[in-house]
Amino acid sequence: MTVRDKVILVTGGAGGLGAVMVALLCNHGAKLYILDLDEKKGKELEAELAKSKCTASFIQMDLTSEEAWKSTVDTVVAKEGRIDVLVNNAGITRDGMIMRMKDDQWDAVLAINLRG
Repeated sequence: MTVRDKVILVTGGAGGLGAVMVALLCNHGAKLYILDLDEKKGKELEAELAKSKCTASFIQMDLTSEEAWKSTVDTVVAKEGRIDVLVNNAGITRDGMIMRMKDDQWDAVLAINLRG
């Protein structure tokens, strides 16, 4: 399958593995949307990819927010007419024994890694 001209959203796309996936997909002609909380990294990646003539747009969002998802999907569909692929890359860790984790740490891991 080719990704040329496919509209692809990548969660956690501003850093680490997400940024690598965004760059790779962008270099293969996809229309990328970088979804991440980190505005600085997201805008830097967007600017870097623009130099190589890639089509990538950063959208700052909280993946745990249903309202943010609705707004993002509405924005992308209004601009592109569709979404072809969602890459669920975002994830966090709160290293430690489960019995020592605070409830808010556990809730954050579940919210990002499962609901996000």
